[in-house]
Order: sequence, then structure tokens, then C-alpha cells
Amino acid sequence: QLWLHDISGDGRRILYSEFRKQDAILLSASLDRGSRPEQVVEQRVDNAAMSPDGAWTVYHAESESGIYVHPLTSHGLRRQIANSGNFAVWRKDGKEILYFDQDRIWSVRVDGVGTQLRFTTPVPLFSVPGPLGMDSGSRPLAVSRDGLRIYFLQSTEEPDSGVIQVRIGAFH
Repeated sequence: QLWLHDISGDGRRILYSEFRKQDAILLSASLDRGSRPEQVVEQRVDNAAMSPDGAWTVYHAESESGIYVHPLTSHGLRRQIANSGNFAVWRKDGKEILYFDQDRIWSVRVDGVGTQLRFTTPVPLFSVPGPLGMDSGSRPLAVSRDGLRIYFLQSTEEPDSGVIQVRIGAFH
């Protein structure tokens, strides 16, 4: 069984989990002919996402708490960038990772290029009610390319039938 996590910005690489008996491994594969998948980590992960340049992945390990980053294009060690949290996403310019934890959206700044990245200590941005009914692999968090808009799926009270509610002006 396969579980697709992400597709690179150029559409040439995928990030997926392959389930084998009781275990799952995270794999990266180029969609070029003749290429073979490469193992990223040998553990079950949630919500893995690729960096915009396709050189890194960010994920939540199911068997451990925290958010981790791991290089995809070279053999390097993973790094823990947060002690807890989930639903991590890269900003499209690669300069920030956002994630959800304890009813807050958190930010980790990213400096450097390629395999030479540095990650700052997480900073809370703002509080949000937690999403209801999120399954493994759900992605309730997204961020605009410039980081000026953050989108987070939230549950609300039952709206009137046929009504879509949009909240704007949440930041002051």
C-alpha cells in the first residue's frame, strides 16, 4: 500500500510512504524513466512535505513527538526542529516552516540554501482552534508564497445550508 505525501513544485519528484507488513518507510522518487525510489527514513511518518527546492522534507514521526527535517538529495542526518506539533508546511520561498501545535500556529525560520540549512527556534504566531476530524495525511495548514497569508482549516458551528463562511482580517 502506498500513501502520497507531496509532489515537488516542478512535478518531477514525489514523496510517499510504502507500507510493508507492520512497518512503513518514507520514500522519494524521481518521475524520470529508469530512476529508482530512494529511502528517506525508515519509520512511519505523518504529513511529510518537500521543501520548494526539493532538497529537504519536513515531517512528524508517528513513534516520536516533534517535527523533523531530513535532506532528500544527500545522505544527511535528520534534525528535530520542534519538540511537538504536526501539519508542518514549507513556505513556497523556502524561508519558513509553519506547523500547528497546542492550538497555535508556530513558525521556524529557515536560512541557507541546498543542504546547508539552519533552522531557528520555533516562535508562536497566533492561536487557533484545533481542527476536528483530521486524519493522518490531512493538510489543514497552507501558507502563501510570500508568507503574508496563512490558511488553516477550522470547524465552525453548523452554518446555514448552502452557505460558505470566509473569515478575513484575522490579523491586526
